[in-house]
Amino acid sequence: MSSTNGDAARSDDLSWADAGPVGAQEHADHYEHDSGTSVSWAWHEAPRQNVPADVLSRLVAPGPFPKRVSVQYRPLPATEANRVLEEEVNAAAFREHYRRRTGRDETARDAYDQARARQAAAEEATGAGVTLVTMYVTTTVTDSSDLPRAVAATEAAAEASRIRLRRLWGSQSAGFATTLPCGVCPAELARRSW
Repeated sequence: MSSTNGDAARSDDLSWADAGPVGAQEHADHYEHDSGTSVSWAWHEAPRQNVPADVLSRLVAPGPFPKRVSVQYRPLPATEANRVLEEEVNAAAFREHYRRRTGRDETARDAYDQARARQAAAEEATGAGVTLVTMYVTTTVTDSSDLPRAVAATEAAAEASRIRLRRLWGSQSAGFATTLPCGVCPAELARRSW
């Protein structure tokens, strides 16, 4: 490739033909691709306590195996936020009524859930918004024999952050794509009609 205008492309630049094929195979518990083997998780449950600013520090910190963490925020419209919070308050009231009728003692978790539902509804009534938060985590190894250690290290880091992850059984390719920096949002894709 040459040009006479000084903006010539260098002859050692790569073209699409040089990129070669990219292959991948999804398994129920992992994803094999041209650059390694990956395992992906999704956020199962938020911490049931006040969340400090450094809650994700252990999970996103460098470790023995590379990992990608994608946190997605989706604000709810005001009418939907009101409906969601009203359902939470009603569910907490139902659980309280059921607990009393069955003669069970109130657990600390019951009290906390009820207080949080009331607090969230009160905050929304004074103008606070409601945001849905989702997180995806993928760890990748170049040698598949390292996969069990990479999985254990990632799950331990999530546990230290008090974040419950669930492995994306049967959805490894979706989790892998979601953690790439290309803007994939599974919740938005699910709403589309193909």
